[in-house]
Amino acid sequence: MPTKPSLPEVVAALLRRDPVVLCTRLALTHEGVARLPIPGRRKFWVVSDPECLHRILVTDATQFDKGGPIYRIIADALGEDGLFTVNDEATWRLLRQIMNPAFRRAELRTVMELTADAWRSRMDAWDLRGPIELFSELKLLSVEVLMRHALGSAVDTAELTKLALPVFDGMAGRIFLPRWAPGASGYRKAIAALDGRVRSIISARRDQGTEAGDLLGQLMTATDPQTGHRLSDRQVRDQVFTLLMAGFDSTATVLSWACVLMAERGDQLDRLRTEVANVCADRTPTLEDLPRLVTAQALLQESLRLHPAFPMFFRNVKAETQLGKHRLAVGDQIIIAPYATHRDPARWPGPAGFDSGRFADRLDHEQRAAYLPFGEGKRKCIGEDMATMTGLLILAMLAQRFTAFRRPDGHSGQAARYAMTRPSRDNARLILTPIDE
Repeated sequence: MPTKPSLPEVVAALLRRDPVVLCTRLALTHEGVARLPIPGRRKFWVVSDPECLHRILVTDATQFDKGGPIYRIIADALGEDGLFTVNDEATWRLLRQIMNPAFRRAELRTVMELTADAWRSRMDAWDLRGPIELFSELKLLSVEVLMRHALGSAVDTAELTKLALPVFDGMAGRIFLPRWAPGASGYRKAIAALDGRVRSIISARRDQGTEAGDLLGQLMTATDPQTGHRLSDRQVRDQVFTLLMAGFDSTATVLSWACVLMAERGDQLDRLRTEVANVCADRTPTLEDLPRLVTAQALLQESLRLHPAFPMFFRNVKAETQLGKHRLAVGDQIIIAPYATHRDPARWPGPAGFDSGRFADRLDHEQRAAYLPFGEGKRKCIGEDMATMTGLLILAMLAQRFTAFRRPDGHSGQAARYAMTRPSRDNARLILTPIDE
């Protein structure tokens, strides 16, 4: 007679299958703070309560850092000195200062132009006789635009995408697997291959001796105001890896889910098409047009609520603290779960259902506190404005070309896989009806 699996074994299996679902259920059934039943000295906590999250990310942020075993796994791929992983406060401030100009409004205008040109080219190449994998198309677009903006026009984005895919798709699995689990050797080789290519790009730029105006050039020429030292090649490499991770499929995930939702709600696409026609007719939307695309904004915001780009992120407990009814010890790990926060029925009526109308009016105080698709506090995502603006542009350009989205028979579009982001398992395969049919 087979032995009944223990609770930790069941939890481990569920974590590997879909950690987002498990963590959401735990958080929402335990008043927003729940312990994962995993054996060991170190405890793992899932937190979705907005007040607790505000403490962790804002008011008491110094008590929670990016140390511990979860970030060790992430840092194994991204490096310890990237903007996403760095723990040292002074280094973080320097990196943020260096990278901020690349995300200012003047630069975002350039990104909008890059995005429009690249997206138009991708759509022109589609064979509309069959379904289009929108997630795959949007991911390739995101990497191309981000790398053109960050590394210049000479970079082979197709090669970088191919090398980055096994690193970032595999990262989530390594978080919920022991280090010795099968596949660890292959994963290390994937990191080494991407690392080698990025370092060769940095080395080639140094050999050129030119100060290009892209982000890579800024990183290589910036100096620490206190020491006068420039960033090392390793620090520059870590920033490139961070940018790749942050933009690899985050925006693509949200936008592909938005398209799946529009396939289910044809009226939403009709409203979007009407709005885009009124605002900019058939010309490419500009930065100045975006504030008037209120339907597109509500659609994007609701998609971010239902499917935040990063449904979970992490913190390490630096000082013993109380969260809700629970006492957390130094070294405990916190899984911050905005996916659960965004689906709390106490704050969001009909939380699992799509309703962009909830963003047509101002959110109430509790909803604003429970909406954090880009995080919160000083380490909030630096790319929020870029992701929002390019997202609105992409949705508007789709509305200018297509009159209907439809899912192929036999594809629900709802199954998902966790890979730091949580895209649909079928890559958002949709049949698109062009405007001239």
